[in-house]
Amino acid sequence: MVKKLTISDEAYWKLMEVKVKLRCETWEEFADKIHKMVFDEKE
Repeated sequence: MVKKLTISDEAYWKLMEVKVKLRCETWEEFADKIHKMVFDEKE
């Protein structure tokens, strides 16, 4: 299912920077990596 989100240009470019830094080819891969980083983090 495709969802469309409205975000500011500034937010888009910040996310794009992180996506590139994490070497993600797709937004789905980016979301998976971010999700894992946040929820698999050991406290």
